[in-house]
Amino acid sequence: MEKFKKWLEPTKNKVIAGFVTVAVIAAGGFGIWSLEQTKPIEPVIVFKENIVFEYGENLDQEQIIETIIDTEKSDYTKISGIINLDTANVTIKLDDHGSEDLSDKHKTPIKADKDGTEKEFEFAYDVKDTQSPVIEGAEDIETPFGSELKFEEFITGTDPVDGKTKLVVEGELDTSKAGQYEMKAVATDNNGNKTEKVFVVTVLEEEKEVEEPTTPTPETPSNTGGGTSSTNKPSTNGGGSSTKPSENPKPIEPSKPEEPSKPAEPSYLCPNGKDKNKPCDAYVDPVNGYLTYKTYSNMDLCKTDGKKVYDSLKKENIDGKDVVRYSCTEVGLNDTSKGSFYALRLIHNGDTGQWYLNPNKKWVQ
Repeated sequence: MEKFKKWLEPTKNKVIAGFVTVAVIAAGGFGIWSLEQTKPIEPVIVFKENIVFEYGENLDQEQIIETIIDTEKSDYTKISGIINLDTANVTIKLDDHGSEDLSDKHKTPIKADKDGTEKEFEFAYDVKDTQSPVIEGAEDIETPFGSELKFEEFITGTDPVDGKTKLVVEGELDTSKAGQYEMKAVATDNNGNKTEKVFVVTVLEEEKEVEEPTTPTPETPSNTGGGTSSTNKPSTNGGGSSTKPSENPKPIEPSKPEEPSKPAEPSYLCPNGKDKNKPCDAYVDPVNGYLTYKTYSNMDLCKTDGKKVYDSLKKENIDGKDVVRYSCTEVGLNDTSKGSFYALRLIHNGDTGQWYLNPNKKWVQ
C-alpha cells in the first residue's frame, strides 16, 4: 500500500512522460487521418441485370453506356476507351424443338475514371436474334397445264442481317393434273429463326385443239334456153353450140388451230417492288414493320430526333416497362430505286427478351 501511494505522488518525470505519450498518440491519429484524406477515390460501376443486345445491332458508345450501366448506383467521372461489342454471334438461339439454347455469355472490359483515378471493370451480356427472315414472291399464282415451275426463280428468303437465307418449298405439285395445290415456303436464317408462308398454285385445264368442219362448195345451177349447156359457161364455135370444159375447183385450205390462251397475268401496284401488292413509295421494313416507332429520311435526322424522343420517354413508365435505349436502322422503300428510310426503335430489355414500342405506345416482341 505504501508503494502504491508513493507511485501516485506527482513527479516531474511522470508528467513529462505523460505529455510525450499523448503527443505520440495524437500524431499517429493525425497521420492516419491525413493518409485517408489523400487516398485516391476509385470509380464505382454497377451494371444492369440481364443485358441483352440484338443480333447485328450497331450502337454508338453513348447508347451502350445507357444500356449496360445503372447510373444511379454508379460513381464515376467518365468512361475511357472504346467499348467493343460482339453482336455478330448470338448466345441465345433456338434448338430444333424451338426452345432457347444458351451458350456462354460475351464478356467485355470497360474502363472508368473518377477524378483521375482509372479502374477496369468487366460486364457480361447476351446476344439474341429476334428478327425472323422475310419471304418475298410466295403469292397465289396460275400456271399452264404441263408447265415446269422453278420456285427459286421468284421466291426468296432474306434476313435483315445476313441477307439471303436458306429457302425450301414444301408440298406436292403435279402440273400434269389440273387443279389447286397448297404449297408452303419456309425460310430459315443462320440462327434458326423460321418464317413460313402458304400460297396456292392453280394448274389450268389443258388446252386442246379443235378442228373446224370443212364447208362444201355449192354447185352452179344450169341455164335452160335455145341450146343445152352444162354448169360451164357456153362458148361459140362457128355458129354452133358447144360446152367448155369445167375448171378444176381450188382445194380448201385447212383451218389453222387456235393458239392456247395464256393465263391472265395479275395486276400489281408495284411490279418491281419487294411487295408487289404495295405502292412503290411504301417503305418495306425487313425487320418487322410493327417494331418501328417512327421513320426518317436520313440517318443523322433519325439519331438527332431519336435521342430527343428517347430522352422524353426514358423516365416514363409505360405499361410497367421503361425505355432503356434506342436504335436507328435503314429500311428500304418498296421500289428500291426510289431510296430508303431510317427506322427509330425504342427498346426495353426484359426477362423474356427485347420489347419494342410501336407508334401506339404498345410494347411488342
